[in-house]
Amino acid sequence: MRMHSSLPFLALKTTSRLAVCFRQKSRNVLRVFITMISLGVSLSALAQDLVPSATASVFVASNTSRTFGFEEQKVKIGVGGLDYNVEVDASWLTATKESDGVLLNISKNSDKERTAQLTISSRNDYKKIALTQQANPILSVIGDPIAVSKATATSEESAKENTPITNATDGNGSTFYHSVWSDGSTSFPVTLTFIFDEAQHLDRIVYIPRGNGTGVFRDVTISINNGNGYTSAGSATFDNNDKMKTFNFSGDGVDNVKAVRIVVNSGYNAYISAAEIQFFDDSETGPMYSSLFLDDLYSKLKPGVTQANIDTIRNPLLKKLAQDLFDGTYSTKYRVGTYQAYRPYWDLRGELCNAHPYDQHENPTGIYFDAGEQVAIMANGIGDRDIQLQIYNLALDGMGASSTYALQDGLNVFTALNRGTSYVLYYANDYKTAPNVNLHFIYGQENGYFNLDTDDNTVWKDLLANAKTEVLDILTPRIHMVAPLYALKAQCPARGLELAQKLDSVIWREWEILGYFKHGRAPKNHQFVRPAQSGLFASTEGSFCGWGSFGGWVTPVGLETWGLAHELGHNNQVPAFRWVGMTEVTNNIKSAWVQYTLSGNWLRLEDENMDCIIGSVRGGRMQRFLTDNVVNREIWQTGSDPFKILVPLWQLLLYTRVAEKATDAYPDWYELIRKTATIRDESNNSTRRLNFLRYFSASAKLDFLPFYEKAGMLIPMNNLYLADYSGDYYTITEAQYKTLRTNIERRKFPKAPAEIIYINGYNVHIFRDDIKLRDLLPVGTACTPTELNGHQVVKVDNYAWQGAVGYETYTADGKLLHCSIYGLGDSQSSDRYTHVIWKTKNQTEEPAYIMAVGCDGTRVKCYEPK
Repeated sequence: MRMHSSLPFLALKTTSRLAVCFRQKSRNVLRVFITMISLGVSLSALAQDLVPSATASVFVASNTSRTFGFEEQKVKIGVGGLDYNVEVDASWLTATKESDGVLLNISKNSDKERTAQLTISSRNDYKKIALTQQANPILSVIGDPIAVSKATATSEESAKENTPITNATDGNGSTFYHSVWSDGSTSFPVTLTFIFDEAQHLDRIVYIPRGNGTGVFRDVTISINNGNGYTSAGSATFDNNDKMKTFNFSGDGVDNVKAVRIVVNSGYNAYISAAEIQFFDDSETGPMYSSLFLDDLYSKLKPGVTQANIDTIRNPLLKKLAQDLFDGTYSTKYRVGTYQAYRPYWDLRGELCNAHPYDQHENPTGIYFDAGEQVAIMANGIGDRDIQLQIYNLALDGMGASSTYALQDGLNVFTALNRGTSYVLYYANDYKTAPNVNLHFIYGQENGYFNLDTDDNTVWKDLLANAKTEVLDILTPRIHMVAPLYALKAQCPARGLELAQKLDSVIWREWEILGYFKHGRAPKNHQFVRPAQSGLFASTEGSFCGWGSFGGWVTPVGLETWGLAHELGHNNQVPAFRWVGMTEVTNNIKSAWVQYTLSGNWLRLEDENMDCIIGSVRGGRMQRFLTDNVVNREIWQTGSDPFKILVPLWQLLLYTRVAEKATDAYPDWYELIRKTATIRDESNNSTRRLNFLRYFSASAKLDFLPFYEKAGMLIPMNNLYLADYSGDYYTITEAQYKTLRTNIERRKFPKAPAEIIYINGYNVHIFRDDIKLRDLLPVGTACTPTELNGHQVVKVDNYAWQGAVGYETYTADGKLLHCSIYGLGDSQSSDRYTHVIWKTKNQTEEPAYIMAVGCDGTRVKCYEPK
């Protein structure tokens, strides 16, 4: 078929591609192929503005414009022929040259209709295409606040700052109204009056607090004026928080309103403030067409609904929703969800006696919002409960921005004040029996979240590929983590199931030691982990890892369990077991336990190369404990290394739980704290320390006094300063220790051996199985004198001296010179050799022999120079 050489034409092919070709007399031909590859515009939609020519397979373009739906989408424009340039004159889309053409990335439109011009040009040819993106149909149900022509207040601050009531009606959330404060305080009640240019229909009033935690209205009464004076429309008591407050007029709203008077009878401070006070008429949203939808969430159409039925819908949003449901193109995977009640987190903290509350962002929705996005949510099951939607930005750009919106049954409409993922804040005292609530985020952006209970690695890979923002929620029965997407893609591109299982196990192991499972205290609430700008720390919100360092916390193989468990351990610390000097110690009991049970072949205290009396060697930290506290008789808890202070607490856990001498000692100790007010509420640090020594023995039903003595735990302290984030002076007298000994001894518990000072992760089986020390070997067997870091040591083969848990070096007259921890100086993760300290560089006393030490206190000479 021949056509006029300057006339553009389109050929419709069976491959569902529209080819737009420009045939000119010039040999330089620019060919443009437009192919829809994502949401929003179907093939028929592209062709709807084309006029058929005389031949059925050829269409002639009637114009050079294109219209797209409001949703996010991608459009591929294939360009053939000569080299070309591409330009676009709007920020809501980008045009990128690729090997097979130009890719348009079109963002979701959260506002009114918008336009742009795309120019594709070569040296001798060009094409201009006018692009239009349709308005967000949610605007049809939101509407704008009714304009206030005049606003007055009986109290406004003007002396120290200019904050009149008109700041609350200017549509600018960054300005605010404030009552008088410069001359003392506000005199209540405060009357706020709002006048309209003409009579209005009102359905609701929205009050947005200033947002700094102060000045929130408490008790208010509302009156309306229809030209015949003010009449009461109701009253409300608002909660003391920064959440948006809504007052709904009863029934179908009120008509013919010319003015509204809000009398603030009281506030939560000596003054009141407001960012915005808005008035809405919802009558223009049109009928909700419940006869067409199967449920009151409008998430399904009733059987038998036809295209003709849909064509009768006048509301643009509901018409598009019904059409997409009818066509099967509307995803409800995350847009429609059921959310459950959780125990109020401060109440739970009170029961568990933890330092910090658990997750304050329960119920991740998987829905992401842009700042300024128009939001429409259908809800049921809320009733009169206080349920909020939180939009929380945990991406690096703008991290921490948060806003909350009160939800009610039926349609909820608002504008997102910040970008972020969203959470349904549903905390209730009757959480065990409270009904679930159901929400439908109409056309919400599905970022998704990974749920260990329901998802697999196929879902995981889809989530990483299709995320709408820079973070992803991971939910297991015990942990809720918000992780940077870059870290997940780099460290865990395909094994999300294994990662989630490992993360859940970290919490499980901590709760195991805390006694939650044994004592029936394991909560439904989660522990919360999120990114920070930088650093590793814990706070009342949860546990934090710096954005650039997050990869170590999301690696399914080689998960950095210590750091993660350390911060979670801070959240789980109990004040009675966190006296001054122990802030970075007792949380690490959980870290060591998590690492021991989950990591397998590398233990920080046992394997890390650290300085000790013979330099930096494997096992140096445990060796420093033996040298400083056991040999040199320093008071336990002195010094600046929290890991050395941790050693005897870790040894108690190994002996009781792993060696199975009293498996519930730690769980019962934590439970004793929770149940015993005199222990739980004790504030004196010296008494807290004494309480631990006494009641841990009681919890284990073992007499640990021999171990306490050896470990330097029973040495008197006279106004001794112990450092911490805020230090304190300790005084514990010999008389107090005598009382402690009496309290333990009178219980007549079996005595635990002092040799617990040698237990570690590599010889614990000797204690568990009560393996006796081998005593028939000739002295010197499998003992090799050598040097380590310039110090004289004797390399002893632990396999030869079976049953040895440690080694002691003595002078000829029997003076103890050194205790050597099992595995000292050996290769990491090995239990084969111990480099027993013989003589250090600066040592003046001469060693004479080495004794191997058994778990029951027996000693056998294993080395003596000839």
